Amino acid sequence: TGLRRMPRSADFAVTWNPLEWSRPANRHALQPMNNCRTPVSIVFHRLLITLIAGLALGLASMPAKADLESEVQAYEAQDLATPPPIRPIVFVGSSSIRIWPGLTSAFPGLPVLNRWFGGSQMSDLLAYFDRLVAAYQPAHVVVYEGDNDLAAGKSVEQVFGDYSNFLARVEQQLPGTGVAFLSVKPSPSRVGILTQMQQLNTRVRGM
Repeated sequence: TGLRRMPRSADFAVTWNPLEWSRPANRHALQPMNNCRTPVSIVFHRLLITLIAGLALGLASMPAKADLESEVQAYEAQDLATPPPIRPIVFVGSSSIRIWPGLTSAFPGLPVLNRWFGGSQMSDLLAYFDRLVAAYQPAHVVVYEGDNDLAAGKSVEQVFGDYSNFLARVEQQLPGTGVAFLSVKPSPSRVGILTQMQQLNTRVRGM
């Protein structure tokens, strides 16, 4: 079963409506459900629940760069032991989704690959792009970053620039690969940067 492509313009980047995927005839791509003639959807309800639970439990930490490297090396060792699926749907980003243990089972029949790494920022994802994204030649990439970036003191413009650079890397190295950005989530512990989060979401949606 194939997948139709979703536009890379981050249609789902501002609202918390679940992201829906369809499985029509065209292989290795995605598109929003409202463009599908036959809506066979897989909805991200568990994604939102997991994010909220993670906030309540304070599970999103910000490790040192050495810890990020060790996580990436662990993924590479795992790939050697168990080869990843061909043309997977790669989930990548910070620990808000890394703690989701049922990611694969939530999308039965789809080649889902979880490559989130804890506490990361978009700049880290750019640094590890070749090893965490390009190495898998994915059909689609689902990304969550942004709140750690803003919490670290980066400006909305700087973080948005990293998002733009990520898309440019995908277009250059992985032409035809779909990209979906999950919106930066509100966080009780980061209420002081809520305005910046909203501004970033607006900027990303306009890409």
